[in-house]
Amino acid sequence: IIHLVANACLYGFISYWLIRDAHGRPYPSIMSVGLALFYIGHVMVFLRRKLKDRGLLVALIALAGAFTTWTLPLVFEKESLTIGFALLAATMLWIGKRIGSRFMENISHALYLVVFARLFGELHSNFGRGSSAVGSEYWRALLDRLWTFGISIGAIGFAFWSERKTATQEPMVSSGSDTGRLIPRSVGRDVFYWSSIGFLFLFLHLEINAMFGMWDAFRLPALTVLWCCMGGYFLYAARRAPSIAILAALSLFAVASIMKVLGVDLLVWNFCDAGYYNIEYTGQAVFARFIDFGSILLLLGLIWRWLPAPYPKPARAVFGYAGLAFLFVYTSLELNSLLHWRLPAFEKGGLTSLWAVYAIAFTSCGIWRNIRPLRYSGLILFAIVAGKVFIHDLSGMPMIFRVIAFFVVGLALLLGSFAYVFANKKFEIVDKSGE
Repeated sequence: IIHLVANACLYGFISYWLIRDAHGRPYPSIMSVGLALFYIGHVMVFLRRKLKDRGLLVALIALAGAFTTWTLPLVFEKESLTIGFALLAATMLWIGKRIGSRFMENISHALYLVVFARLFGELHSNFGRGSSAVGSEYWRALLDRLWTFGISIGAIGFAFWSERKTATQEPMVSSGSDTGRLIPRSVGRDVFYWSSIGFLFLFLHLEINAMFGMWDAFRLPALTVLWCCMGGYFLYAARRAPSIAILAALSLFAVASIMKVLGVDLLVWNFCDAGYYNIEYTGQAVFARFIDFGSILLLLGLIWRWLPAPYPKPARAVFGYAGLAFLFVYTSLELNSLLHWRLPAFEKGGLTSLWAVYAIAFTSCGIWRNIRPLRYSGLILFAIVAGKVFIHDLSGMPMIFRVIAFFVVGLALLLGSFAYVFANKKFEIVDKSGE
């Protein structure tokens, strides 16, 4: 079987270059169709004569499928060496699994290492400096990349699926004529799983970055959505099969998304020390920031709501408080920018009013749900609001806006006082119970 596969690969490789050098593309597809029909004919003979050589039959089926799959990119002139290695690695892994040959599996693992290296090279050559394209040229390049990365990453995903399955049949190769397993099954499964996810994420990240270069206003929000979608996938994985690695990946994408927005996106939007976006305030920019911040808020809210019970409760609380803090930052920056560009006279008082509303919400929710950190956050915010009004907001503000600001802050303080008065009995019950 090993000789059969090696002969097919050597013949296909040599004939591909001979035909391509002599006649160009896509004529090598005639060779791949011929080889596919050749091995399909062998399979039909086996089935018709009811021959009992399962190992050889599996190898012939795999070769027929590999050359049939290879035909499509050859016909459309989308073939590459990376695709060839990926299909060959997947074919050898499938044969090794079906006949129980660890030697074939080891060869396929070595070929997958070549595929990994080739994919890194493809990423650099397709998305490196000077490789950007626009218009119809970009869409043609995208089609080429979809062939290469789609088939290669699909082959890695197939390897993960194969490593997950346990053998249900007796191996056709005896242990005495086979080799040992170089990579344990569990290690191989994890390597293929994280490799397929990693390469898929890298490809999508670079592709979206290149695609939205034609719509630069939404390039950063689109990347944030991608990062949050990856976080959503790991949240789904955490609900299906909880593990520390999945929680770490989920936390990584959530934290990285927040750092991206606060560390990169704000600079692109010319966020200044005065607390507003120093660019033209347009509906397109507002919508782009809404997508950027909103996708992260949605992810943090889903994690807080749906993180399963096996994980510690403080983990959910951390994501919940992070979501509240991020919402506070987003609304404060957006309102401050709106007032600066549309109503500068009320810029100071408007932000103070918003913080007063947050103080009421935090305090009320903290009292209602008996959440001490949230209640204390509301009280601290009340103190900040009061200090901001008297120390900072009064200077340079027209009289009418001073009245509005004082009214909102006074109303907030009054509502907070009433909330504590009505909740006094609840606190006494809690204190008596010792909790």
